[in-house]
Amino acid sequence: MDNITRLIPMRMVAQRTGLSSHVIRAWEKRYQAIEPHRTETNRRLYSQKDVDRLTMLRQLTQHGHSISSIAQLDDDELRDRLSEVLETLSMTQDYVSESLPNVQELLSRCCIAIQDYDREALEEVLLMAQVELSQPQLLEELIGPLLKWVGEGWHNGSIRIAQEHIATAGIRNFLGNIQLMRNVKNTLGNIVLATPSEQDHEFGALMASIAAASQGWRCIYLGTRLPPQEIAIAASKTNASVVALSITSFEKIATIQQELNTLCNLLPKDITIIVGGTGIEGQKERFEEQNILVAQSIKHFSDLISDEFIQGTM
Repeated sequence: MDNITRLIPMRMVAQRTGLSSHVIRAWEKRYQAIEPHRTETNRRLYSQKDVDRLTMLRQLTQHGHSISSIAQLDDDELRDRLSEVLETLSMTQDYVSESLPNVQELLSRCCIAIQDYDREALEEVLLMAQVELSQPQLLEELIGPLLKWVGEGWHNGSIRIAQEHIATAGIRNFLGNIQLMRNVKNTLGNIVLATPSEQDHEFGALMASIAAASQGWRCIYLGTRLPPQEIAIAASKTNASVVALSITSFEKIATIQQELNTLCNLLPKDITIIVGGTGIEGQKERFEEQNILVAQSIKHFSDLISDEFIQGTM
C-alpha cells in the first residue's frame, strides 16, 4: 500500500514531463516506451523512474529523434543519447543565440510590418516564428499578444482601418494554413469549433482548432456567426465529442447566454461544450451553471481536451 501511495497519477506526470496525457498513452500503446502500474480500477500510476524516462524521451524527440527509434532504448542508453545532444547544443549555443530572434523581437517585427502596410513582411515574420517557436509559444506568446495589440490600436485610433485589415488578412491566412496542415487523421475523436451568431472574430476558434488538431482531434471548423441549431446539427452529423466556441465580445452577453442555453438543450448530455475568449471575462459562474467548461487560455483549452476526455476512456 505504501508503494502505491508513492506512485504518481497521470495528470501530475503530464505536468512534470510537459507531455500531454494523449502522447503518454500513445507512446505506451504504440511503442511500449513505458509500462505504468495499474490500480484495481485500471487507472495508470507512474514511478519517479517512469517520469524521468518520459522526460528524457520528450527531450530527445524535441531535438529530432523519432519516438519509434528511441522507445526501446533502456534508461542508460537514453542518457547517453541525451548527453550527446546536450554536448552538441553547448557547442552551438553561442551561434544559435546570436542568430535566432526572441519572441519580443518577432512581435516587434510584426507590429512594424503592420504599421508599414506590408502584409508580405508580416507573413514572412510569422513563417519565421512558426519555425523558431514551439506551437504553444507561437499561439500564446506571439499571436495572442499581436491580436491584442491590433485590437487596442483599433480602438484607440493608433491603427488605421487599412492597417487593421492588413493585420487581419495576414494573420487569418497564416493560421488557416497551419490549420490545414495540422488537421490530420484523428486519434481522439471529433471536435466542432465555431463562434456564436453575434461573434465576428474567429482567431480564437482558429487557434483552438490548431491546438486540438496537434493533439489528435479531428477538427470540424465552422467559422463565425453560427446559430445554435446549426452548431448542434454539425455536432450530431459528425459524431462530435466536444463543441468549442470562441466569444470575443460581451456586449450582447444576454443573447450569447440564450444561445448557449438553446445549444445545451439541443445537444446530447455526453457532448461537452467549452467556451473561451476575451468575451467570457466575468461570466465564468454563469457558464459553469450551464455545465459549460471555461478555457482561460489556449493552453488551458489544450489541458481540458487532453485530460478531460481521455480520462473517460481509461
